[in-house]
Amino acid sequence: MNVALFTESFLPGCGGTENAVLKTAYELVNKGHKVAVFAPDYHRANNDKDYPFLVIRCKSIKITESDQFALPSLDKKVKKALKEFAPDVIHANTTGMMAGYGLKYGKKHNIATLCTAHMPYKRSWQQTINFPPIIWWVMHRIIKRLRLADQVCTVSNFMVKELQSYGYKKQIAVVKNGNTDNTFEEKAYTPNGKFTLTYVGRIVKYKNLDFVLEVVKELTKTTKNFVLRMVGDGPDFKKYNARCKKMGIQNYVEFVGRITDREKLGEEYKKADIFFFPSVIDSDGLGLLEAATKGTPSLVVENTGPSERITNNKTGFTAENNVKAFAEKVLWLMQNPKIVEEVGKNSKQICTTWENNVEEYVKLYLETIKKVKEK
Repeated sequence: MNVALFTESFLPGCGGTENAVLKTAYELVNKGHKVAVFAPDYHRANNDKDYPFLVIRCKSIKITESDQFALPSLDKKVKKALKEFAPDVIHANTTGMMAGYGLKYGKKHNIATLCTAHMPYKRSWQQTINFPPIIWWVMHRIIKRLRLADQVCTVSNFMVKELQSYGYKKQIAVVKNGNTDNTFEEKAYTPNGKFTLTYVGRIVKYKNLDFVLEVVKELTKTTKNFVLRMVGDGPDFKKYNARCKKMGIQNYVEFVGRITDREKLGEEYKKADIFFFPSVIDSDGLGLLEAATKGTPSLVVENTGPSERITNNKTGFTAENNVKAFAEKVLWLMQNPKIVEEVGKNSKQICTTWENNVEEYVKLYLETIKKVKEK
């Protein structure tokens, strides 16, 4: 089967969707399918020839290092490459211009189309711009693109409700993300020194980072024996560095920067007491799975996409989206190292694989191809 993956988010960008598209492509190839990834050019050299699948780059406007405004309709080579590849199915993994182009092409040429929604778009736009007319226009475009797809998918039940709140009424398939490496490690939990909270992700406002710093500030009223390590990069990196100093918490927050070496990143997860991930816009959260393989449990906000994987105090920890409640939960964890150790051992139960993820997608591809042919 020839599978065309359309996405605004791909390497060298940094984020969960980039990783999900990459792993989906690899696993499809492993199962004997041909894959072509259509993505923005990111205005830099890319080692695309190293991949065991095709990568077709299109013109784009740079917004940030990881965010590009793709212009597939203005790039003739996209249409040419798509025609030559002759896809059996077109799978959009974002809802921007790349998705719109791929889905429209599929409709025009009677090719089965799927669209996977990876994030709660309205919430992220509200935290980024919060200008109602623009948000209304963006959401209108997103829903229009979703309705072009023969099958809409997402990664959590949280996201199903989110898409339904936008006015999408058709059936939505849930396909959970997989984990990059399901080699589990047992770690000897010997609490000493400062209690380490580790965040891994983009340094950007919509990740609830204002909340993160407020929690740190609240914790300092009770204890000084902790540190928050912020692993990642993003457009707001300097802003949050400066804010820590302004809030007087710079001695409790360490900005590590982006780590691309998987082994070094694994060490960050392993030496953490808790993977600290209070994002309310992530639909699933790949970091939870990566931390679990190192025996590190996660603390997330209850009733969110990431919290779906967790049974509180059994396979991870949850708390209210409230600064005091979150700080109190961290203090409780600091006081109960045995529980942290036990839950860390159990956390591997939350993991799923990319192999299972792609098996589910292949079934959906075949079902959708059949439905389109029967129309």
